[in-house]
Amino acid sequence: MAASRRVHKLITAGLIVSLLLSMGFWVLLAGTESPTSDLFGILGFLFSVAVVALSVFWWGKREHIKGLEVELTKLKDRQRRANINNNPSISSMLESQLAYRDNIPNLIAEYRKRAAYYRRIHSWLQSVVIIGSIAASSITSLAIAVEQVQWIAAVVTFAVGVAAGFIGYFKFRERSMYLRQTADAIEYEWQAAELRIRHYRGLKTSKALAHLIETVETMRE
Repeated sequence: MAASRRVHKLITAGLIVSLLLSMGFWVLLAGTESPTSDLFGILGFLFSVAVVALSVFWWGKREHIKGLEVELTKLKDRQRRANINNNPSISSMLESQLAYRDNIPNLIAEYRKRAAYYRRIHSWLQSVVIIGSIAASSITSLAIAVEQVQWIAAVVTFAVGVAAGFIGYFKFRERSMYLRQTADAIEYEWQAAELRIRHYRGLKTSKALAHLIETVETMRE
């Protein structure tokens, strides 16, 4: 399922880029007059319609995947509750501790998901800065001969400045690194508790759970 989400994200990014290229094509076409402009206009219109249709289709697929993930989470919760109900000797406090322990893999996945999200934002913004800086100089040179693209150079330069400002202010890469390190540390602690190794060796279930929860909560602060 994770691989499927990555594929959908890549396709969505490709569709966004295609749509932006299509918009740029229309802008350039509006400033030209040639016998073939009508033909290119029709082809550009068909391309734009195809991109929008594919975007709607993949967005629907994405929502379907989210629905499946929600159902999977509900099924896991029902299974956990059924296991607790089948063992009446479990106290309410121990029940809460077991529920917390069972939720640790989801917590780790959430931290890594957020880390990947911030890393992806940083990569996109960095790409805008690099590609935009190169494109701005080229477009500026082209604007000397073609007046219609002068405003494009200004927009690209502005986008580069905004992207660089976001990178410096929000520090997406540092956030991603912190979340990834926290997720790794929580996973390290959780595996030690599950295998009863290192400082969990010889501890009873209740004490091991209490120590695990306290350690994880400290890491999350």
